[in-house]
Amino acid sequence: KNHTINWHVTRVVKNPNATANRPQIWLLQGGPGGSGVSFLDQWTQGFTNLTEGFDAYLPDHRGTGYSDRLVCPSGSIFACLAKFRHVLPYFTTTNAAHDVDYGMRQVLSEEGQPANFIYGVSYGSYWLNRFLFVAKFKPTAVSMDGVCDAQRCRFQLYATGQDNAGRRLIAKCDASADCVEHFDGTTATTTLERIIAMYRTGANPCPGTGIDDLPKLRQLLVFPLGEFITQPFLPAALLRLIRCSAQDKKELQRAIQVTLHPPPAPPPAFPYLPGNLIGDNILYSEMFAPDWKELKGGPIPAKTLKAMNDSLWFSSVNELSVLEAYALFPKYNKDKYWNKIAPRKGIPLIVTNGAADEATMMAWAVQEAKVTNSTRDLHLFPNSPHPPVLNTPTTMGSSCAAQMINSFFHSHGKTTNVSCLNRLLGVDWKGELPQTKRLVAELFGPGASLWGEAGGEQEL
Repeated sequence: KNHTINWHVTRVVKNPNATANRPQIWLLQGGPGGSGVSFLDQWTQGFTNLTEGFDAYLPDHRGTGYSDRLVCPSGSIFACLAKFRHVLPYFTTTNAAHDVDYGMRQVLSEEGQPANFIYGVSYGSYWLNRFLFVAKFKPTAVSMDGVCDAQRCRFQLYATGQDNAGRRLIAKCDASADCVEHFDGTTATTTLERIIAMYRTGANPCPGTGIDDLPKLRQLLVFPLGEFITQPFLPAALLRLIRCSAQDKKELQRAIQVTLHPPPAPPPAFPYLPGNLIGDNILYSEMFAPDWKELKGGPIPAKTLKAMNDSLWFSSVNELSVLEAYALFPKYNKDKYWNKIAPRKGIPLIVTNGAADEATMMAWAVQEAKVTNSTRDLHLFPNSPHPPVLNTPTTMGSSCAAQMINSFFHSHGKTTNVSCLNRLLGVDWKGELPQTKRLVAELFGPGASLWGEAGGEQEL
């Protein structure tokens, strides 16, 4: 009681010499557990387009960044829980929403009440929904990108979302002549079914690659789902697995090393400072289990969960071990705002999501836009993973989703410039784009092509 925390906001001023009253955009980071300051390391990947013409404010969610970060050494969350257990009930989404409300009102007052806009990405959109419940003012307009819907965004649905995205991508390959032609009269879907059937019977379609069992296969197959540029890698890896020439095996060995055992990344230009403890605190307290009527909001039982996981083709999550952690982790009480969509009358809203989103399902974005009573604009990008601002490249090299949100904000929520939709890049099944060639060289080795050698003899 009566304790305080430090709350940190990073400001990026577009034109320090301009007059006061400049319009502001506040960016709410995802996670849960991501820090606002980590946006700075992504600035060239879409956020330049998003924030054009605005002063940008990047709040660190309480428990992350420089806002009294709660962090435990990797792998020792439970060992250090005793240190923070007494404060965890105060590090909630609702309290983080109050932080933003208070901070924005202070800054807006000092800056002469300029037009103000809020962008929430992934968990940031969940956080934004909670803010709209508690805010004591109305923002000029808001945006939800890669929507974590207040009523459906639950961790126990994450693996299902990955599987749905993977199956859609495989079907997209089957529908493209540039992709399916490499599968010699069959399809990518049929090839994957055959590979999975072999693993389930104890066989290995390509021994010696390091892909020794179904869990490792699933992890490999999830990798291409996370970024637009990595999508062609999925069918290309499947083709190598079933063809299994000496060169295929060599290239798969390298791909496994790069994707599942990557070397330590160089330090980012700006500190990420995530809060893994605050992430788990929120996840287990209010974002873990789907609100199934038959379960009364409780977690999916282990037996049901195992059956669900066994049916998946794509998954990077060991949900049975996570279920054990959920049972052990302390949880704060859900408040009156949990599982509810905030009233938004008079607040223009733009919702963007990828049809290929592996983290937040497209249906959540549709529902989020449908149930609001605000002016709203819904845009679904057919080839975009999570989130669209970082995964909707155009022929001009810009981010289409970012440009659209930026135009929506500049019009104060009245119109959206959608001209960039005509310049969206399609999935590069031919492997012709420079960025695809760079990725192929990184994953399969220098000199490799996307689809590898044709007609190589299979090693038995």
